[in-house]
Amino acid sequence: MCKIYYSFLFLFVCSGLVFAQNNGLSVSGKVDNGTTSTISTEAVLYDQTAPLGMNGSPSQFFSDFGGAGESADDFVVPAGLVWTIDSVFVIGTFNAGAGANFQSVDVNFHSNNAGIPGAIVEQRDGIIPTAPGPQYGVRLNPPVVLTEGTYWFNFMVNMAFNPGGSQFFWSQLSSAQVGSFRAFRDSINLFGTGLFTNWQSAQGSGIGGGLEANLSFALFGNSGVIPVELISFTAAAVNDKVTLNWSTATEVNNNGFQVERNSGSGFVTVGFVNGKGTTTEVQNYSFTDAGIAAGSYTYRLKQVDFDGSFEYSSEVEVDVLGVREYALNQNFPNPFNPSTMISFSLAVDAKVNLKVFDILGQEVMTIVNNNLSAGAHEYTFDASNFNSGVYFYRVEATGVDGQNFTSVKKMILTK
Repeated sequence: MCKIYYSFLFLFVCSGLVFAQNNGLSVSGKVDNGTTSTISTEAVLYDQTAPLGMNGSPSQFFSDFGGAGESADDFVVPAGLVWTIDSVFVIGTFNAGAGANFQSVDVNFHSNNAGIPGAIVEQRDGIIPTAPGPQYGVRLNPPVVLTEGTYWFNFMVNMAFNPGGSQFFWSQLSSAQVGSFRAFRDSINLFGTGLFTNWQSAQGSGIGGGLEANLSFALFGNSGVIPVELISFTAAAVNDKVTLNWSTATEVNNNGFQVERNSGSGFVTVGFVNGKGTTTEVQNYSFTDAGIAAGSYTYRLKQVDFDGSFEYSSEVEVDVLGVREYALNQNFPNPFNPSTMISFSLAVDAKVNLKVFDILGQEVMTIVNNNLSAGAHEYTFDASNFNSGVYFYRVEATGVDGQNFTSVKKMILTK
């Protein structure tokens, strides 16, 4: 193996296709042909292990040198799917007896940044593989969960530096790559190229023997559409407001949540909260249902996908004691066109008169003239038949306890 490697290295150094430094490091390697050995009972999510070629791209971290020459290759999680990756398999080779210096491996998954590795989305360092090198089987615990999109897989062998030139080479396939090319980074210029301080495409660089080929690896795990997973849903009442809080562990194609309330005569929609689309991170949501009269209520969520499919949550119940004061609230929205909501609260049961006046003080509409119970009340003022301008609304209430309440507020109709 060593004899074959050095013959190969000499050939490419002479042809000017290999960068090298006098510390014995090279960026070209000779690898053995081989086949993937199964290291996972899960399904194969991505297989890029054949046909195996004769070249390799360096990818190692020298602990005593404090530096790395590392390689990465991209892959795609198909649209609408979520991959749960529980293990990876990498084919490579050591040269000059480097296996004796092996310590552990690092497995990183990067986002895609315009054709090169971007930010790290999952980082697993210092793993002891389940299969020995230079063909590594690595279990990921907990599994790596990736939603749809393009990612970069970065694999490094941690080892002690050997002046004799011992390295790990990540095997390449035998056929040239088309379109997207593997990437390389040499953060402290170990190889003396001065070109790869940050991630760059390896295309045309000569790294790995000059062949533009994919790196050899496979991903194992499960693939599927993870539904919206609701992990909590609570309701709390303060005065005439009910606040709903809920959290999700995962979401796929989640358009949002339709909030529904039942006061005893069936569920009605009271609001909508936008979802986060597709995510595997915990998301927290909140919705406040204001102006609620005293009583018992039941709430539920109708989770709606972008394709219109939906699913209901469990139901939560809450008791609203209601407010115990008189108040006239500002209409909402304001300005408005053509309708707005007017709300007020009563300290006790009362005879209520709610009227609307124009800018001249002339009455234009009576909205309420009735006996109402204590608590919060709301009414819609439809101004479709009115001209734009400033209007006033006034509430007058005479409580059963003999107390009187009057309040006036301004609103603006804009057409």
